[in-house]
Amino acid sequence: MKFTNLLKSITSYNINYLKYDIKSSFTLATVAVPQNMAYALIAGVNPIYGIYASIVSMISASVLGISNFMILGPTNIIAIAIASNLAFLKNGNYLEGVLFLTFLVGILQIIFSLLKVGKLVNYISHSVIVGLTTGLAVLIGAGQINSILGIKADSGITLVSKIKSIISNLANINYYSLLVGLTTIGLIILLKKLFKNIPSFLTSIILVSLAVYILDMDNLLHVVRIKQSGIPEFHIFNFDFGLMKDMFTAAVSITILSFIQPVSIIKSLEGSKGQKVDFNREFTRLGIINIICSFFKGFVVTGSITNTHVNEQAGAKSRFSQLLTGIIILMLSILFSPIFKYIPIAALSGLVVVVAYNMINIKEIKHIIKTTRFDAIVIIITFLATILAPRLDYAVYIAVGISVILVLRRISSPEMDHINFEDETPEIVEKKSREKREREDYIILNLGGPIYFHAANKLNRMLADSFCKNQKFILRLRNVKNIDYTSIKEIDKFIDKVMDSGGRIIISGVKDRVHDALEKYGIVDKIGEKNIFKKQNKFFSSTQDAIDRAKDLSDENDQ
Repeated sequence: MKFTNLLKSITSYNINYLKYDIKSSFTLATVAVPQNMAYALIAGVNPIYGIYASIVSMISASVLGISNFMILGPTNIIAIAIASNLAFLKNGNYLEGVLFLTFLVGILQIIFSLLKVGKLVNYISHSVIVGLTTGLAVLIGAGQINSILGIKADSGITLVSKIKSIISNLANINYYSLLVGLTTIGLIILLKKLFKNIPSFLTSIILVSLAVYILDMDNLLHVVRIKQSGIPEFHIFNFDFGLMKDMFTAAVSITILSFIQPVSIIKSLEGSKGQKVDFNREFTRLGIINIICSFFKGFVVTGSITNTHVNEQAGAKSRFSQLLTGIIILMLSILFSPIFKYIPIAALSGLVVVVAYNMINIKEIKHIIKTTRFDAIVIIITFLATILAPRLDYAVYIAVGISVILVLRRISSPEMDHINFEDETPEIVEKKSREKREREDYIILNLGGPIYFHAANKLNRMLADSFCKNQKFILRLRNVKNIDYTSIKEIDKFIDKVMDSGGRIIISGVKDRVHDALEKYGIVDKIGEKNIFKKQNKFFSSTQDAIDRAKDLSDENDQ
């Protein structure tokens, strides 16, 4: 990867932007530090690794030239996906598994981008994403209850297992931990309402940790135990290729998840900043950054919608705000890592509960459910799959499967309407009555949309509904871009039915590609070349020619 983008950015940097970039980087750091420590907790690793992931990804993104305003880092969705998919390693070397998974995701991101499949996430329905996000929010929130209650017990992956774990361990509640967790949640809510300019996450964690230190409570509840340095150190993890087959499907699902948020961010940036972004190039760089993270004890990162929004709102003017944020977090980590040991796990869990709550958009869920019954079913199925699936990658694949069904449902709907063509003025009508069809000299059937094998049954029904004996039919195919064998066969059946009843078939608006397919099948020979009219530049001109031909056929019959 060349560093020409970075050099170009340095040489062309407007020094007047510096004060804005410094301000935004400090603001972003106050949000990212506690949040990413909490995400590390969700992922099942020590909170310091959330700091490492932030530092390495932000600095690497600035050097490699990720989109100017997209901020990288750990995210809650990716964090719970890691914890869910690596639950089988809890008794083994979990951290090494996380690093190896991060490496695999980086490799897959590069492969996906080279194959140009990154933009396929555009085809994942918004209803699916909302259902998945809501389910993940419930899992994330429920997964923190044990920590808030001070219970050291594996809560499992599904919502049912988490609830069972909580109920079976109610006798072991640590009330100091519960007090800290609830206090943190209350402080965050209060600070957000009363002091909007104060970083509520960081301030709440600092105040609670200070109280733990002053009251000498660090031995009464679970706190962050950090033995590592505040500086990310190069580390070659264990390349256990025996684990690869167990991790591969997890890596694929996390790769898919890691593409969803950047696509949303990039689309937003293209709209608000007028910044054209190459999806596949961004995903290649994202893959490289995750590979780098895996060698510095960081876990999977992607575009963070929250941090990108914070950075933009704080007035960032260039990609250097991300670089400065990474450097500031590094300095904070070096200077304050000794006091991290006073941060209660329950406080970070309280922060996570607030984040999980904010992930649930009740207004949007109601809107989706109210809009169409099909979208309501989609969001419910995706939500239930997410909270009940034994592994999160299963839920992701179910979500992708639902999206594929949605796409096929949309593209498997060829349209057909009838056209009135009086005084050379075409008028499209949905369908004519049988009585009217039988009285007319000819019937114009206007076909449109994709006409492939999956739509053959619908095409058959539409043609059958329009049939009447001893009638001339004009099939207008101008809006048919492509057609396959199965659909041509259905048209051929209709032609036979019409001709057997004493009627005639004329085809208009035929594109060259469609004409070639009809000719190879044998339809051109069957109805005659003089009854086929190719598409012309002027709308309805070939249909007018077809009408003239139908009138000629009527005259021939009268003679």
